[in-house]
Amino acid sequence: MLVLRSRRLGASSMVLSLLLVAMGVGTAPANAQQASSTASRIAAASVAAGGHHSCAILDNRSVRCWGQNNFGQLGYGNTDNVGDSASPATAGPVDLGAGRTALAISAGEAHTCAILDDRSVRCWGYNFYGQLGYGNTNNIGDDETPASVSPVDLGTGRTALAIAAGVDHTCAILDNHTVLCWGYNASGGLGYGNLDVIGDNETPASAGPVDLGAGRTALAIAAGAQHTCAVLDNHTVRCWGFNSNGELGYGNTDVIGDNEAPGTAGPVDLGPGRKAFSIAVSDYHTCVILDTKAVRCWGYNASGGLGYGNTDNIGDNETPADAGPVNLGTGRTASAITAAGEHTCAILDTKAVRCWGYNFYGQLGYGHTNDIGDNETPATASPVNLGTGRTALALAAGWDHTCAVLDNRQLRCWGYNFYGQLGYGNTDQIGDNETPGTVGPVDLGRRVRTSERPTLALHASPQRDRTRPYTFTVTGKLGGAFIRDSATCTGKVRLVATNPAGRVLKKVTTKVRRDCTLHARVEITQPQLRTTRAAVRITIKASYAGNGSLRATTARARVTAR
Repeated sequence: MLVLRSRRLGASSMVLSLLLVAMGVGTAPANAQQASSTASRIAAASVAAGGHHSCAILDNRSVRCWGQNNFGQLGYGNTDNVGDSASPATAGPVDLGAGRTALAISAGEAHTCAILDDRSVRCWGYNFYGQLGYGNTNNIGDDETPASVSPVDLGTGRTALAIAAGVDHTCAILDNHTVLCWGYNASGGLGYGNLDVIGDNETPASAGPVDLGAGRTALAIAAGAQHTCAVLDNHTVRCWGFNSNGELGYGNTDVIGDNEAPGTAGPVDLGPGRKAFSIAVSDYHTCVILDTKAVRCWGYNASGGLGYGNTDNIGDNETPADAGPVNLGTGRTASAITAAGEHTCAILDTKAVRCWGYNFYGQLGYGHTNDIGDNETPATASPVNLGTGRTALALAAGWDHTCAVLDNRQLRCWGYNFYGQLGYGNTDQIGDNETPGTVGPVDLGRRVRTSERPTLALHASPQRDRTRPYTFTVTGKLGGAFIRDSATCTGKVRLVATNPAGRVLKKVTTKVRRDCTLHARVEITQPQLRTTRAAVRITIKASYAGNGSLRATTARARVTAR
C-alpha cells in the first residue's frame, strides 16, 4: 500500500512528499467545470486552483493566472511567480491566440488547461508525462505562451464540453459526451485498461474514448492524483485508477483501469434510488452531490476531509451508501462542491460556504488552524466569513488553498500562500488567524466572468396557416460564448403571440431542452380571427427568463394567419 504524504511530520515528511510528487502522486486540483450543480455553472468554469497556483476567467473572457510558475503553469512565457509581490492584474492576460478567449479553465498540480471560445483545448505547464496532450514531453508556458502551440488533438471534428486537470493527467468530455484522458497512468487513472502513458508520444485522439459501459456517456468529469470519476448520462458514478484508500467507492481497494475498462466495474453505490448531479475529486477522496442535494464523500480521511466526524476511510470496506450524508446543518443542502489535498468545501443552499478537513494553513477559512470533520461534522462550524452580506457563486480548492467567486463577481482566496497563489501581492497566509472577509478581494483588474447573455435564434413554421385553428410550430436555440450542456441550458421560455394592435392571442410556456433548444406549439383560436377574411400578421415573442448562468434574452418570429 502506498503511504500517503503527511504535511505535519516535518522534514521527513517533506522527503516523502517530494518522492511522491516525482512519482506523479501529488496534489489534486479543483475541477472548475464540474464543481457546480445548481450554482452558477459559468462562474464555476471561471475559477481554478491547482497545486500552488490559481487561475480565473474574467468578464471579457481573458485568463489570468498567479502563484507558483516553475514549469510555466501560469502561461506567461516565463517561470516568474505572480501574486507574491504584485497583484494578478499586473501580469495581464494569458496569450491564448489571436482573437481567442476562454470558456472554462482547470488547474492541475503544475499544469493548466482551458476550453476556448471555439471549443478547442489548450494546455500549458508541466508536461513530463504528456499531460498537456501534445504528443511530446516539452513544458509549455515557461519559454513560450499557450498561443504558440496548436490546440490539443481531440479527434477529427471533436470539441470539448468539459475539462479536468488532475495532478499529472487530464480528461475531457467531448461534444459527443465521450471521455478522453491523457498523461500519467501508473494506476490506470486514464481508464484504458493498461498502464501506458498517453500524450507523450501520441495525441489523446489516438487513444479513443474511455469505455464507460455499453451506451453510457458522461455528464461530468473530475481528476485527482491517480484516480478519475465521472457522472454518467444516467446520473450514476463510475471511478477508476488508484484505490488504496477506497477513493473509487466500490467497497474494496482494487485498482480499476489498469487491466480492465471502467465500464466493467459498474456504478458506485450511492444508496437506493440515489443519483449524482455533481462530483469533486481530491488527491485521494471523492465527493458527490446527490439528487436530494445531500453530500456523500469517500476515500482517504486522516484529517476529516470526508466530513463524518471521524478519521475512518470510507469505500475501502464499505460503499458510500453505508456512510450516509455529510451533516451540513439542519435543513441545509449543497449546491456546489470542491475538494483538493485533504480538504473539502461546499456552497450551501443559502449560498454560504462550509469547509472541512485539513486546516494547517487556514485553507478552511475559519481564522484558525484546527481541522474540522475529524471529531465533529461541518455543521458545527459557522459559515466561512466572505465579507458582510457576501455570498458565493463558485468555489475552487487547491492543494492547501481555496478560492471563492462571490455574488459581486469578485474573488477571495485563503490558505497557504508561499508562492502568492492567493493573489494578494504578498506571501502571507490567510485564514489561519483571520477570515477571508477581512482581507478584501483579489485584484484581477476586472470582475470574474459569472454569466453570459445568450443569443436566441427563433423560427416559426409554417410562415402562413390558412386553416383554423391556426397552428404554428416554434423552435429555437440558445447560443453564445458558453458551454452548451444540460446543466447550463435550463430555464423557461414564454411565448406570446400578438396581432398588429398588440392584442394577446395566445400565451405558451415551454422549457429549454438539455441541448439548449426549445420546441413549442402555438395554436390560435381567438374569435377575432374568425370574423375577418383578411390575412392577419402575428408576432410571436419568445422571452427566455435566464438562470444563474445565462441572462434573460428575447427574440421574435412573424407569421401570418389566413
